[in-house]
Amino acid sequence: MYGQVEWATLFEDTIKLCEEGYAVTERLVKALEWGRPTFESRGPNSEWSFLFKPNSTKFVRLGDTIKRPVLGNSLKKIAKYGWKTFYRGEMAESLVDYVQSQGGILTMQDMASYEAVVSDTLKTWAFGIEILTCPPPCSGPALIEGLNIAEGLDMTDGHSPLVMHRVVETMKWLSAGRTELGDPFDTEYPNQARVHEIQTKQFAARVRQNISDDRTYGWKHYNPSYQFIEAPGTSHINTIDEAGMAVSLTSTVNLGWGAKILDPVTGMFLYS
Repeated sequence: MYGQVEWATLFEDTIKLCEEGYAVTERLVKALEWGRPTFESRGPNSEWSFLFKPNSTKFVRLGDTIKRPVLGNSLKKIAKYGWKTFYRGEMAESLVDYVQSQGGILTMQDMASYEAVVSDTLKTWAFGIEILTCPPPCSGPALIEGLNIAEGLDMTDGHSPLVMHRVVETMKWLSAGRTELGDPFDTEYPNQARVHEIQTKQFAARVRQNISDDRTYGWKHYNPSYQFIEAPGTSHINTIDEAGMAVSLTSTVNLGWGAKILDPVTGMFLYS
């Protein structure tokens, strides 16, 4: 529906990295420590073999080269045969079999019936600018909430400690707003009214009455539905092409190394 580039072209650089390898970074070295018990228990002859030095039980180190030929082969199949080979072909069968072998509940019907829902964007005006953003379960409503709150605060001097304090307080309310978000299609626990409320100018005005220039508060003051527990695993990129088409991509695995499950046949991680 969208895009003009062939799958083969899109995957070309990633396949090359899988086959020719890429250097181990400091970030990866630290990440290996998060999953050390899992990887050491599985050993260098497991699906995690690419994390070990050749013919060794020691992890790769900074500057070493990692290759992912199994994953590269899977990407080649998708590049050649298209997305259906992932959701309905042998790759789907392999993923389902492996997930079930690890105690998961994924089925072939789940894979075959998966589809992306294309929703209308959310829209608001803030600081004299029209803002378009993503609806739930993305954090667009929380972004709108934060912009509405900030719009009514004096943010003139961006280097002022007071302005920085106001930004931090606004972000705390924004973060609390994120706890209201969930599955927009959930009929058992509908939350559309509350999600709509936090996007209104009236809600923002009430919040500003609870922002002090002299102090900050404990997390309960910001009225979240639950307390966030910080976890590593989210990365984000933005890009724009010569035609003005922009893509904002966020990848979240929730925990380091996701569910720590990797299908040995496809080379793909399973996220938690």
